[in-house]
Amino acid sequence: GRLKITVNDAIQYLTKLDELGIFSYLPRKDKPQVIYLQNRLRKEELRLDIKAINARKEEYENRLKAVHNYITENDTCRTKLLVQYFGEKDNQDCGVCDVCLAKKKSGLTDEQFSKAVAEVEALLKAEPLGIDTLSMKLDLDGDNYNKVIDFLLDAGKLSRNKQKELVWVG
Repeated sequence: GRLKITVNDAIQYLTKLDELGIFSYLPRKDKPQVIYLQNRLRKEELRLDIKAINARKEEYENRLKAVHNYITENDTCRTKLLVQYFGEKDNQDCGVCDVCLAKKKSGLTDEQFSKAVAEVEALLKAEPLGIDTLSMKLDLDGDNYNKVIDFLLDAGKLSRNKQKELVWVG
């Protein structure tokens, strides 16, 4: 370096000046250091607000449930879900999300589609039904019936049991 001395000699000189009280020298270390600006509390003095911790935990869990619902909900407009999450009320579907596009493809109005889904849900929650039996109990023509059933199967709301009957799985 500029002083024409080795690093070890410089450290020895700085340490000696520190010992003489001329200035304070802290040798560098290889590992990171933490310097507390305030004294640390002893564990006996540490107070935790359990109510606040539990409230934060509950808020986090609610946010997590909302995200899970957004991902798994396949028959409610995505925009409606977002608007509801932020506390607003909007009763109109956006018409452009994956759910709305699937409903449009069915050819039914939102009201007709929602009514058909509710009817299928009510019937299949009561008991599993064969495809023909369910069709006779619903007030839909064959093409619209097939579109609603296909939508619910694709959305994971329906499955088939061993007897090939439709079962509501929600």
